[in-house]
Amino acid sequence: MPDVPFTLKTFGLESTRGRRANFIFTPSRHGAIGPDGVLVGRVVVKWSEIDMETGIGVAKVAQTTTLRPACHYKVSVEWIDDAPEGFADIPWPLHVPAEGGPLSQLLKIPAPENAFAVGPVDPGRAVSIGGWWLDNSTFPPMFRPREA
Repeated sequence: MPDVPFTLKTFGLESTRGRRANFIFTPSRHGAIGPDGVLVGRVVVKWSEIDMETGIGVAKVAQTTTLRPACHYKVSVEWIDDAPEGFADIPWPLHVPAEGGPLSQLLKIPAPENAFAVGPVDPGRAVSIGGWWLDNSTFPPMFRPREA
């Protein structure tokens, strides 16, 4: 199962010292199975498995590119201590490739809809699909839509 490392600082906390949280990775569809025919379940990384000094933890989750039916993970954080408190759902889907990777890079976080970029190549996720970028590799520069 691929590793998905994460840090509490990814979610906006300046200091994670003394803060405890459980990270919960839930398949977006019930009954998803892997290529080996095994049901994929919820993965909980308990606060005791997250380094209290750095806020770094690692989740071992199934590769989502081979799950049937197609699905992704929903990520949520259960805060145990006073600030912040309660339960938070991360609103973006998590797609996990075979090699895994950092949570902050695997979440499908959309760019702001009013963002545009200037550069010689398609800006990728920095601009929303359908958004615009100014291709300055041509003369005169041309506005191009971001397609994928």
